[in-house]
Formats: sequence, structure tokens, C-alpha cells
Amino acid sequence: MAVSAKAIGVLVTRPAGQAAPLCRRIEDLGWQAITFPTIEILPAAETSVWNRADFDILIFVSRNAVIYGLPKLQGENNALEVAAVGRGTADGLKTQGQAIDVVPEQRWDSEGLLEHPALSNVEGKRILIVRGEGGRGLLANELMKRGAKVDYAEVYRRCLPNADVTALINNWPQQIDLVTTTSNQILQNLITMLGEDGLPLLRNTPLLVVSERGRALADSFGCKQIVLANSATEDGMVSAMLQWAENANL
Repeated sequence: MAVSAKAIGVLVTRPAGQAAPLCRRIEDLGWQAITFPTIEILPAAETSVWNRADFDILIFVSRNAVIYGLPKLQGENNALEVAAVGRGTADGLKTQGQAIDVVPEQRWDSEGLLEHPALSNVEGKRILIVRGEGGRGLLANELMKRGAKVDYAEVYRRCLPNADVTALINNWPQQIDLVTTTSNQILQNLITMLGEDGLPLLRNTPLLVVSERGRALADSFGCKQIVLANSATEDGMVSAMLQWAENANL
């Protein structure tokens, strides 16, 4: 990769408190990480706890589901199977010392998890999906079609931050070479926060997404250059960034 006269500026939109590992990896490349959280994660109003003995399978849909959900699980169940939707979620579980039984083999999303052989025959199984408030219904709907009894543990909520975007928009042409988003909600919030004045800037800046759903959403808003990472992990995103930089001859 050619050495750029200007450090490549990467906009990191992860929640405050969760952006540091990616920022460090970006700065290790000699690039500049610019943080602008476009989502705020707060505990859900729900105060219930769940007993592992009541379920056959636990499914965690995100890192935040791990952070906010594990403390609300009590009891022991040696026969319990634990599933993670993606690599980032799996890494979060491993960090907390939680063994994982089911992870997608190729596609790192709900669709990929549903393709796993372990979830093909769930007739009569009791499944708890640990997620944020108002998440996708795909997993539960499909698992119920397969005969499972599905419950939700909605352990966190996603909020739109109250932030002034004036400085970001004014400095964008000089600072931002690549935008990173790790969920559709993060991208949707960024679009909302930028408004009519900032949306053209986003459309004309390379945008990194971590799923086919993210690519479809970015495309629907007219983003001209979309970079697809194979996962939301730091490794997956940095690998995609380096490939983008090489292709752009930066």
C-alpha cells in the first residue's frame, strides 16, 4: 500500500465506551480515528431475570446482548446450548468466560445462524433470544415455524444521541476519508443526525458496512461506494479497510 501524505481519516460511529479497540487498530495503521457515536446503549426498563434451567438454547444477537444479558441469567444447566449470531458476539461471550456451542459457519447474521445444522431440528425446544428492545423478528419467527417455543429477553435499548453535528459536517471534507458502521441502526441514526446538509457528504464518502442488510440500506440512501467487511470484529473491519485502501491506491 502506498504511503499517503495525509493520514487517512476514519469515522468511527460505535457507541461511546465501545469504540476504543477499533480506534486503536486504526491508529496502529498510522491513520486517524475520528469518533462520533451515533447510537447510545442503555439498559432496558425490563428488570426480569431468567433461569438457565428453563431453556434448552440461548441465543445472543449482539455484544450488547452479552454485556446486558449475562448478568440477568441465573442458575446452572449443563445441557444448555449457547449460540451467537456473529463473531463479535462470540468474542464477547468468550471474554466473559461463556462457552459457545453454535456460531454461523459462513454468513455472520441471523440468516447465517438459521442455516446452522444445530438449529435445523428444534421441535419442542425452549429457546431464549437475548436482544435489544424492538429487534428483528426473523430468528423467533423461523424457529417457531420449526416447532420451537421462543421467548425474548430484551435487555437493552438503543437511543439516538443528542449531539451537535455542525463541527463534523464542517470538517468532513478535510478529515473523513472512510465511514464505518456496524449495524443498520447505527447507519440509520447517522443519516438522521447528518440531516439534509450532511447526507450528500455521506453519499460521496466510502462507507464500510458489516452485512448484506447494511449494504442494502446504504445503497437505498444513495451511497456511492460501499465496502463490505466479513464481520463486525476489529479484525474483520481492519481487513476490509486495508483492502479498500489498496484498491484506492492510498
